[in-house]
Amino acid sequence: MSANERDRLKVLHEVEQGHLKQKQGAEQLGITERGFRKLLRRFRDKGDGAVVHALRNRRSNRRLGDEVAKQAIKEVKGNYRDFGPTLAAEYLKKDLSIEISRETLRQLLIREGVWEAKPRKVRQVHVWRPRRSCRRTDPVGYEYSCVAGGARAGEDVSDRADR
Repeated sequence: MSANERDRLKVLHEVEQGHLKQKQGAEQLGITERGFRKLLRRFRDKGDGAVVHALRNRRSNRRLGDEVAKQAIKEVKGNYRDFGPTLAAEYLKKDLSIEISRETLRQLLIREGVWEAKPRKVRQVHVWRPRRSCRRTDPVGYEYSCVAGGARAGEDVSDRADR
């Protein structure tokens, strides 16, 4: 049971004992009052197991069949040993009518030890440069500061308007 489920269970026990109202319990769990009442009804029927999701530890309905997985691995080991998962999945579909996604095939091949997952390359996108100093000189020798308008050192910005 996860920590979140234990918290839900604690709130349900508090409501059952009369220490909390249903509305307060729903607010604590962040669900609607109607949803809380449904949860409370399920708790009264099933006990503590009501807070655990009903599909926990059950197989997915969309899971790939064991026979199909074994056949795909056997074919890749035999005929497509030097193929990557993407190309192997395409050939399995074309030649043997085994429709399997490249990612599922990749996971199966990694599990069997046929394919080795490659580590991601870490590239440095941008190398940071040190900041420029706030004083620069131009080719003539004038010194500029980093203020808006680039006024020369010792020069008033109002003097520039006259030029």
